[in-house]
Amino acid sequence: PDFRLSVFGPERKDLQDLCAGIGIAEQVQFHKEIPQSQLSAFMQHADALILYSRYETFGCVLIEANACGIPCIVSDIAVFHEIIREGFNGYMVPAEDPEALAKKIKWFIEEHHIVIQQEIAATTMEKYNYKKVGKLFSDFYKQTFPARF
Repeated sequence: PDFRLSVFGPERKDLQDLCAGIGIAEQVQFHKEIPQSQLSAFMQHADALILYSRYETFGCVLIEANACGIPCIVSDIAVFHEIIREGFNGYMVPAEDPEALAKKIKWFIEEHHIVIQQEIAATTMEKYNYKKVGKLFSDFYKQTFPARF
């Protein structure tokens, strides 16, 4: 299918060579690490964010993408179940299964019109707004260190 993939992070010559070797070098753009403000501009114009990790502590980038109305395609690891609701704001793919990831990406390219970006963004903003997250932190500190608060 017709696609463009933007990859952000440290330079990976091996991945660039792999893309050239399988004939997709023109569709895959590699970007070095960039400031958050520039990354958010890229994100706002994306159809999806792919985070296929073996391990994550939380996954703030998923919330950032969802706040822009962008669904995420992620590895099916426990921490992502805290953020991603299958079929609503993202899609889970079995971990350590690149073939399943490729199939999910292809499916998404062909079917992404079913995503309701405004609903994803509104739900994310409601769940992770400053007031709500600030209260969670405040409650946590009051419970953990009651003598200080």
